[in-house]
Amino acid sequence: MDGSEQIKDERDKEKFEFWEKVLQRAKYVVAPMVDQSELAWRMLSRRYGAQLCYTPMFHASVFIRDENYRKEALLSCPEDRPLIVQFCANDPNIFLKAALLAQDSCDAIDLNLGCPQSIAKREGNLHNPALFSGLQPNICEMSEQYFIMVNKYPCPLSYIRGHLFKLWHHALQVHIDLRTDLARAKNLESIKQVNDELKKRCQEDMKTSNGLLNGKLPLPYWICQPFVRTSPAESKKMKQEKSLKRPLASIGDQDRNYEGLSKNQIKKRMRNPSIKFDSNGQKKGKQYQKCVNCGNPKGLRCIFELCRSCCKNKAHKMMADCPGHHLYFKSKQEKRLKWEAEQKEKERLSQELECHVTELEIESITESDQSQDKEIQQTESTKLLSQDLPSQ
Repeated sequence: MDGSEQIKDERDKEKFEFWEKVLQRAKYVVAPMVDQSELAWRMLSRRYGAQLCYTPMFHASVFIRDENYRKEALLSCPEDRPLIVQFCANDPNIFLKAALLAQDSCDAIDLNLGCPQSIAKREGNLHNPALFSGLQPNICEMSEQYFIMVNKYPCPLSYIRGHLFKLWHHALQVHIDLRTDLARAKNLESIKQVNDELKKRCQEDMKTSNGLLNGKLPLPYWICQPFVRTSPAESKKMKQEKSLKRPLASIGDQDRNYEGLSKNQIKKRMRNPSIKFDSNGQKKGKQYQKCVNCGNPKGLRCIFELCRSCCKNKAHKMMADCPGHHLYFKSKQEKRLKWEAEQKEKERLSQELECHVTELEIESITESDQSQDKEIQQTESTKLLSQDLPSQ
């Protein structure tokens, strides 16, 4: 065995020991999913058999400079192990700094090198978090389990909504109105109410149908089941088939007169038979009167019969209002002048009040001085009387 083979064997041994001791021989792994593999979802997946979880992908540069971002990214608990933190980075030094900041909160660091769609489309954990346990539970019951985790490990409402859109994917094709209710929900309680309504409808459908959506599903729509997206090649083929142009002869009736019209004009007339075109091939519509200054369409309710731009210039010079264009230069000026007058009046009253207070203070001081002088005179008079009495 030469030196290179020995080094390779040693590296393979280190890798196996890392998988065996640190990652605890994990076989069932929850992949890194942006805004989807947060702590609450990881803990729900671990409850149903996941042995190793990744965090969502984090931006290494933001992770370094933003302490709040870093704190939210590293949110975990003792039961959330083994755990791998994933970063995206294009600078080795930045990636290294981010890894050093995260190393005490995880078991390994991963670098995102791209997400091949042939792999990403097979992610079934989002549609059935009990995938690794071999169970296929009711979607509403699984949602309730997720709500318990969210109460224990809070996360943004957008994460919750995103998970439920995937978990309820097939059910929302049946109960379309609930898709809107879920999108408009403003808090967790509102989302729970949507789940309760979906649960009620599913229970009713269980009594009357098999829920297979005319054979499109292997299991009833109220059961957690994978949703596999079409492959890139199939998606490309479907787009090409949809984009194929129909022959011109098939898009119009022979009884109608399409002479002199282009293909696009014929298609427009097929959608709207009453549409008319002028001599230049432009669609005829409502004719607008022109602005006398620039020739653009004038405002229908403009008092100057101008377009908005010309009206704005003229109204500003004249300090006039044009309700048709919602321009109120005159009204705003009057309002400003009125406010300035009120401010001056308030200032005048304030000065008068200060002067009056000052006068009262002066009068009070004068009265106090006079009272003190009177007391001094009385004291002196008393002393004089007391001196005269013994001599008599």
